[in-house]
Amino acid sequence: MKSSAATQFFLRPLSSTGTAAPPPVERSPALTLYGPDDRPLGFALRRSMVMPSQALSTDVGARAIELLSSFARPAGAAVLIGAGLSPVAIAAADTLAVPGSVATEADRALASSVLFGLVSPAAFDPALQPTVRRGTVSAAVTLLQYRLNALGYDVGEPDGNFGRQTRTGVLEYQVDHGLPGTGRVDQATWHALALGQPTRPIAPALTPGGVPILARYPPGTYVTERLFTEAAAIAHVPSSWAKSTALTALLNAESDGITGRPNYTYGNRAPREVHAELRAGIISATSSASGLGQLLLSNVENYYPSGRAGIGNPLEEAVGMLRYIQARYGSPEQAWAQYNTHHEGY
Repeated sequence: MKSSAATQFFLRPLSSTGTAAPPPVERSPALTLYGPDDRPLGFALRRSMVMPSQALSTDVGARAIELLSSFARPAGAAVLIGAGLSPVAIAAADTLAVPGSVATEADRALASSVLFGLVSPAAFDPALQPTVRRGTVSAAVTLLQYRLNALGYDVGEPDGNFGRQTRTGVLEYQVDHGLPGTGRVDQATWHALALGQPTRPIAPALTPGGVPILARYPPGTYVTERLFTEAAAIAHVPSSWAKSTALTALLNAESDGITGRPNYTYGNRAPREVHAELRAGIISATSSASGLGQLLLSNVENYYPSGRAGIGNPLEEAVGMLRYIQARYGSPEQAWAQYNTHHEGY
Protein backbone atom coordinates (compact mmCIF):
# COMPACT_ATOMS: atom_id res chain seq x y z
CA MET A 1 0.00 0.00 0.00
CA LYS A 2 2.99 2.27 0.40
CA SER A 3 3.88 4.27 -2.69
CA SER A 4 6.49 6.80 -3.73
CA ALA A 5 3.72 9.39 -3.89
CA ALA A 6 2.91 8.73 -0.24
CA THR A 7 -0.84 8.60 -0.85
CA GLN A 8 -2.87 9.78 2.12
CA PHE A 9 -5.60 7.44 3.30
CA PHE A 10 -8.70 8.03 5.39
CA LEU A 11 -11.05 5.73 7.23
CA ARG A 12 -14.59 5.72 5.93
CA PRO A 13 -17.69 4.74 7.97
CA LEU A 14 -20.50 2.60 6.69
CA SER A 15 -23.63 4.27 5.36
CA SER A 16 -26.75 4.11 7.50
CA THR A 17 -27.78 1.00 5.60
CA GLY A 18 -24.41 -0.64 6.08
CA THR A 19 -24.04 -1.28 2.34
CA ALA A 20 -21.66 1.48 1.20
CA ALA A 21 -18.84 0.09 -0.93
CA PRO A 22 -15.64 2.14 -0.80
CA PRO A 23 -13.21 2.28 -3.72
CA PRO A 24 -11.08 -0.87 -4.07
CA VAL A 25 -7.99 -0.78 -1.92
CA GLU A 26 -5.01 -3.04 -1.67
CA ARG A 27 -5.18 -5.38 1.31
CA SER A 28 -2.50 -7.25 3.18
CA PRO A 29 -2.44 -9.50 6.26
CA ALA A 30 -1.03 -6.61 8.31
CA LEU A 31 -2.41 -3.38 6.87
CA THR A 32 -0.31 -0.24 7.29
CA LEU A 33 -1.40 3.19 6.06
CA TYR A 34 1.11 5.93 5.20
CA GLY A 35 0.70 9.67 5.47
CA PRO A 36 1.98 12.54 3.27
CA ASP A 37 5.37 12.54 5.02
CA ASP A 38 5.90 8.89 4.02
CA ARG A 39 5.65 7.76 7.64
CA PRO A 40 3.08 5.34 9.04
CA LEU A 41 0.02 6.98 10.55
CA GLY A 42 -0.77 5.83 14.07
CA PHE A 43 -3.97 4.20 15.17
CA ALA A 44 -3.71 1.07 17.30
CA LEU A 45 -6.83 -0.76 18.40
CA ARG A 46 -6.78 -2.73 21.62
CA ARG A 47 -9.60 -5.21 21.56
CA SER A 48 -11.75 -5.73 24.63
CA MET A 49 -13.84 -8.84 25.16
CA VAL A 50 -16.98 -7.60 23.46
CA MET A 51 -19.46 -8.89 20.95
CA PRO A 52 -19.77 -7.31 17.49
CA SER A 53 -21.45 -3.88 17.48
CA GLN A 54 -20.41 -3.24 21.07
CA ALA A 55 -17.78 -0.75 22.13
CA LEU A 56 -14.12 -1.36 21.40
CA SER A 57 -11.54 0.31 23.64
CA THR A 58 -8.98 2.34 21.75
CA ASP A 59 -5.46 3.68 22.06
CA VAL A 60 -4.89 6.53 19.63
CA GLY A 61 -1.28 7.52 19.00
CA ALA A 62 -0.15 10.88 17.64
CA ARG A 63 1.17 9.35 14.38
CA ALA A 64 1.33 5.75 13.56
CA ILE A 65 -1.41 3.59 12.17
CA GLU A 66 -1.43 -0.14 12.12
CA LEU A 67 -4.66 -1.99 11.59
CA LEU A 68 -3.82 -5.47 12.76
CA SER A 69 -5.01 -8.48 10.78
CA SER A 70 -6.49 -9.91 13.97
CA PHE A 71 -9.29 -7.39 13.57
CA ALA A 72 -10.22 -8.60 10.09
CA ARG A 73 -13.72 -10.04 10.11
CA PRO A 74 -15.75 -11.77 7.40
CA ALA A 75 -16.12 -9.70 4.24
CA GLY A 76 -19.30 -7.74 3.75
CA ALA A 77 -19.13 -5.26 6.61
CA ALA A 78 -16.64 -2.68 7.78
CA VAL A 79 -15.23 -0.99 10.81
CA LEU A 80 -17.75 1.66 11.75
CA ILE A 81 -15.99 4.82 12.87
CA GLY A 82 -18.57 7.57 13.06
CA ALA A 83 -18.78 11.06 14.50
CA GLY A 84 -20.65 10.92 17.77
CA LEU A 85 -19.56 7.42 18.69
CA SER A 86 -17.76 7.27 22.01
CA PRO A 87 -15.75 5.16 22.23
CA VAL A 88 -15.27 3.91 18.68
CA ALA A 89 -17.93 1.31 17.90
CA ILE A 90 -17.38 -1.65 15.65
CA ALA A 91 -19.62 -3.70 13.34
CA ALA A 92 -18.18 -7.14 12.59
CA ALA A 93 -15.84 -7.04 9.66
CA ASP A 94 -12.91 -5.94 7.59
CA THR A 95 -11.25 -2.55 7.84
CA LEU A 96 -11.62 -0.26 4.84
CA ALA A 97 -9.35 2.58 3.73
CA VAL A 98 -10.17 5.37 1.28
CA PRO A 99 -7.42 7.08 -0.76
CA GLY A 100 -7.19 10.83 -0.18
CA SER A 101 -7.90 11.48 -3.86
CA VAL A 102 -11.49 10.29 -3.46
CA ALA A 103 -12.06 11.06 0.23
CA THR A 104 -15.00 13.33 1.01
CA GLU A 105 -14.81 16.27 3.42
CA ALA A 106 -16.66 14.11 5.92
CA ASP A 107 -13.93 11.48 5.55
CA ARG A 108 -11.26 14.09 6.18
CA ALA A 109 -12.97 15.47 9.27
CA LEU A 110 -13.51 11.94 10.54
CA ALA A 111 -9.86 11.05 9.93
CA SER A 112 -8.69 14.11 11.86
CA SER A 113 -10.88 13.11 14.78
CA VAL A 114 -9.82 9.45 14.79
CA LEU A 115 -6.14 9.77 13.93
CA PHE A 116 -5.21 12.96 15.69
CA GLY A 117 -7.98 13.54 18.24
CA LEU A 118 -9.16 16.72 16.51
CA VAL A 119 -12.81 17.60 15.93
CA SER A 120 -13.71 20.21 13.31
CA PRO A 121 -15.73 23.32 14.20
CA ALA A 122 -19.44 22.64 14.51
CA ALA A 123 -21.79 23.37 11.63
CA PHE A 124 -24.36 25.05 13.89
CA ASP A 125 -24.43 28.74 14.82
CA PRO A 126 -23.95 28.89 18.61
CA ALA A 127 -25.58 32.32 18.81
CA LEU A 128 -28.87 30.82 17.64
CA GLN A 129 -29.01 28.07 20.26
CA PRO A 130 -31.27 28.38 23.30
CA THR A 131 -30.20 27.74 26.87
CA VAL A 132 -30.97 24.10 27.68
CA ARG A 133 -30.88 22.26 30.99
CA ARG A 134 -31.97 19.03 32.61
CA GLY A 135 -35.56 18.31 31.65
CA THR A 136 -35.38 20.15 28.31
CA VAL A 137 -36.60 18.11 25.34
CA SER A 138 -35.75 19.72 22.02
CA ALA A 139 -33.81 19.53 18.76
CA ALA A 140 -31.14 21.72 20.38
CA VAL A 141 -30.55 18.98 22.96
CA THR A 142 -30.08 16.43 20.17
CA LEU A 143 -27.51 18.76 18.60
CA LEU A 144 -25.79 19.09 21.98
CA GLN A 145 -25.70 15.33 22.50
CA TYR A 146 -24.12 14.64 19.11
CA ARG A 147 -21.49 17.31 19.73
CA LEU A 148 -20.60 16.05 23.21
CA ASN A 149 -20.27 12.49 21.92
CA ALA A 150 -18.02 13.65 19.09
CA LEU A 151 -15.79 15.47 21.60
CA GLY A 152 -15.41 12.36 23.77
CA TYR A 153 -18.05 13.06 26.44
CA ASP A 154 -20.27 9.98 26.30
CA VAL A 155 -23.91 10.96 26.78
CA GLY A 156 -25.42 7.87 25.19
CA GLU A 157 -27.65 7.67 22.13
CA PRO A 158 -28.84 11.18 21.17
CA ASP A 159 -32.56 11.39 21.84
CA GLY A 160 -33.24 15.09 22.43
CA ASN A 161 -33.94 14.52 26.11
CA PHE A 162 -31.63 16.39 28.50
CA GLY A 163 -31.36 13.74 31.21
CA ARG A 164 -28.84 12.89 33.89
CA GLN A 165 -26.22 11.44 31.54
CA THR A 166 -26.35 14.52 29.33
CA ARG A 167 -26.01 16.78 32.37
CA THR A 168 -22.99 14.74 33.47
CA GLY A 169 -21.35 15.19 30.06
CA VAL A 170 -22.06 18.92 30.17
CA LEU A 171 -20.53 19.27 33.64
CA GLU A 172 -17.44 17.34 32.54
CA TYR A 173 -17.05 19.53 29.46
CA GLN A 174 -17.51 22.75 31.44
CA VAL A 175 -14.96 21.82 34.10
CA ASP A 176 -12.44 20.62 31.50
CA HIS A 177 -12.73 23.91 29.59
CA GLY A 178 -12.70 26.35 32.50
CA LEU A 179 -16.40 27.22 32.22
CA PRO A 180 -18.71 27.64 35.22
CA GLY A 181 -19.86 24.14 36.18
CA THR A 182 -23.60 24.67 36.12
CA GLY A 183 -24.79 21.69 34.09
CA ARG A 184 -26.77 24.13 31.94
CA VAL A 185 -25.76 24.98 28.36
CA ASP A 186 -25.85 28.75 27.94
CA GLN A 187 -24.29 30.94 25.26
CA ALA A 188 -20.77 30.63 26.71
CA THR A 189 -20.94 26.84 26.61
CA TRP A 190 -22.52 26.76 23.14
CA HIS A 191 -19.74 28.99 21.79
CA ALA A 192 -17.06 26.77 23.34
CA LEU A 193 -18.71 23.61 21.96
CA ALA A 194 -18.81 25.09 18.46
CA LEU A 195 -15.04 25.58 18.23
CA GLY A 196 -12.72 23.10 16.57
CA GLN A 197 -10.89 21.34 19.39
CA PRO A 198 -9.19 18.13 20.52
CA THR A 199 -11.27 15.26 21.78
CA ARG A 200 -11.19 14.53 25.48
CA PRO A 201 -7.96 12.63 26.24
CA ILE A 202 -8.25 8.90 26.81
CA ALA A 203 -7.57 8.06 30.45
CA PRO A 204 -4.10 6.57 30.96
CA ALA A 205 -3.71 2.93 31.93
CA LEU A 206 -0.79 3.52 34.32
CA THR A 207 0.25 6.10 36.89
CA PRO A 208 3.47 8.06 36.17
CA GLY A 209 5.25 5.48 38.34
CA GLY A 210 3.91 2.54 36.31
CA VAL A 211 1.17 1.33 38.69
CA PRO A 212 -1.94 0.01 36.88
CA ILE A 213 -4.93 2.34 37.20
CA LEU A 214 -7.70 0.15 38.60
CA ALA A 215 -11.30 0.49 39.68
CA ARG A 216 -10.37 -1.11 42.99
CA TYR A 217 -7.18 -1.52 44.99
CA PRO A 218 -7.88 -4.37 47.42
CA PRO A 219 -6.54 -3.31 50.84
CA GLY A 220 -3.40 -5.15 51.86
CA THR A 221 -2.41 -6.29 48.37
CA TYR A 222 0.84 -5.67 46.50
CA VAL A 223 -0.69 -3.39 43.87
CA THR A 224 -2.22 -1.23 46.61
CA GLU A 225 1.14 -1.07 48.37
CA ARG A 226 2.74 0.07 45.09
CA LEU A 227 0.11 2.79 44.63
CA PHE A 228 0.61 4.15 48.14
CA THR A 229 4.40 3.91 47.89
CA GLU A 230 4.24 6.18 44.84
CA ALA A 231 1.77 8.42 46.66
CA ALA A 232 3.98 8.60 49.76
CA ALA A 233 6.86 10.04 47.72
CA ILE A 234 4.56 12.76 46.36
CA ALA A 235 3.02 13.46 49.78
CA HIS A 236 6.46 13.54 51.48
CA VAL A 237 5.52 10.99 54.11
CA PRO A 238 7.44 7.81 55.07
CA SER A 239 7.24 5.09 52.42
CA SER A 240 6.62 2.62 55.26
CA TRP A 241 3.10 4.01 55.53
CA ALA A 242 2.24 2.13 52.33
CA LYS A 243 2.75 -1.19 54.16
CA SER A 244 1.06 -0.08 57.36
CA THR A 245 -1.62 -2.41 58.73
CA ALA A 246 -3.32 0.70 60.09
CA LEU A 247 -3.56 2.16 56.57
CA THR A 248 -4.99 -1.14 55.35
CA ALA A 249 -7.58 -1.00 58.12
CA LEU A 250 -8.52 2.58 57.21
CA LEU A 251 -8.92 1.66 53.56
CA ASN A 252 -11.09 -1.32 54.47
CA ALA A 253 -13.30 0.78 56.69
CA GLU A 254 -13.61 3.84 54.46
CA SER A 255 -13.77 2.73 50.83
CA ASP A 256 -12.83 -0.96 50.59
CA GLY A 257 -10.19 0.29 48.16
CA ILE A 258 -12.71 1.43 45.52
CA THR A 259 -11.35 4.27 43.40
CA GLY A 260 -13.55 7.36 43.49
CA ARG A 261 -16.12 5.74 45.75
CA PRO A 262 -18.96 8.22 46.45
CA ASN A 263 -20.16 8.51 50.02
CA TYR A 264 -23.06 6.22 50.90
CA THR A 265 -25.37 9.26 51.22
CA TYR A 266 -25.37 9.46 47.40
CA GLY A 267 -27.27 6.18 47.32
CA ASN A 268 -27.03 4.25 44.07
CA ARG A 269 -26.21 7.22 41.82
CA ALA A 270 -23.59 6.53 39.15
CA PRO A 271 -20.06 7.43 40.34
CA ARG A 272 -19.39 9.31 37.09
CA GLU A 273 -22.35 11.61 37.77
CA VAL A 274 -21.26 12.23 41.36
CA HIS A 275 -17.65 12.87 40.30
CA ALA A 276 -18.80 15.41 37.68
CA GLU A 277 -20.77 17.29 40.32
CA LEU A 278 -17.96 17.25 42.87
CA ARG A 279 -15.38 18.42 40.33
CA ALA A 280 -17.72 21.33 39.62
CA GLY A 281 -18.04 22.05 43.35
CA ILE A 282 -21.64 20.85 43.56
CA ILE A 283 -22.64 18.96 46.72
CA SER A 284 -26.01 17.23 46.33
CA ALA A 285 -25.89 14.70 49.18
CA THR A 286 -25.56 14.83 52.96
CA SER A 287 -21.82 14.19 52.75
CA SER A 288 -19.45 15.15 49.93
CA ALA A 289 -16.91 12.50 50.94
CA SER A 290 -15.47 10.44 48.09
CA GLY A 291 -12.49 8.42 46.98
CA LEU A 292 -10.11 5.94 48.58
CA GLY A 293 -9.83 8.02 51.74
CA GLN A 294 -13.40 9.37 51.79
CA LEU A 295 -12.28 13.00 52.06
CA LEU A 296 -14.85 15.78 52.19
CA LEU A 297 -14.74 18.17 49.23
CA SER A 298 -13.03 20.83 51.35
CA ASN A 299 -10.25 18.36 52.19
CA VAL A 300 -10.02 17.26 48.55
CA GLU A 301 -9.34 20.89 47.65
CA ASN A 302 -6.65 21.08 50.35
CA TYR A 303 -4.86 17.77 49.92
CA TYR A 304 -5.27 16.38 46.38
CA PRO A 305 -2.39 17.54 44.13
CA SER A 306 -4.89 18.78 41.51
CA GLY A 307 -7.69 19.63 43.92
CA ARG A 308 -11.19 18.73 42.73
CA ALA A 309 -9.86 17.75 39.31
CA GLY A 310 -8.16 14.75 40.95
CA ILE A 311 -11.42 13.08 42.01
CA GLY A 312 -11.56 9.61 40.48
CA ASN A 313 -7.78 9.45 39.97
CA PRO A 314 -6.43 6.75 42.32
CA LEU A 315 -2.96 8.29 42.72
CA GLU A 316 -4.42 11.70 43.58
CA GLU A 317 -6.81 10.07 46.03
CA ALA A 318 -3.97 8.13 47.67
CA VAL A 319 -1.82 11.26 47.96
CA GLY A 320 -4.74 13.19 49.41
CA MET A 321 -5.46 10.48 51.96
CA LEU A 322 -1.84 10.39 53.14
CA ARG A 323 -1.61 14.17 53.36
CA TYR A 324 -4.85 14.30 55.33
CA ILE A 325 -3.61 11.64 57.75
CA GLN A 326 -0.33 13.47 58.24
CA ALA A 327 -2.00 16.83 58.84
CA ARG A 328 -4.74 15.58 61.16
CA TYR A 329 -3.17 12.64 63.00
CA GLY A 330 0.54 12.41 62.22
CA SER A 331 0.48 8.72 61.22
CA PRO A 332 -1.86 5.96 60.04
CA GLU A 333 -1.51 4.28 63.46
CA GLN A 334 -2.81 7.36 65.25
CA ALA A 335 -5.60 7.79 62.72
CA TRP A 336 -6.75 4.20 63.19
CA ALA A 337 -6.43 4.42 66.99
CA GLN A 338 -8.89 7.35 66.96
CA TYR A 339 -11.22 5.89 64.36
CA ASN A 340 -14.87 6.60 65.21
CA THR A 341 -13.97 8.22 68.55
CA HIS A 342 -14.94 11.82 67.75
CA HIS A 343 -17.13 11.37 64.69
CA GLU A 344 -17.94 8.75 62.10
CA GLY A 345 -14.71 7.76 60.40
CA TYR A 346 -11.35 9.34 61.01
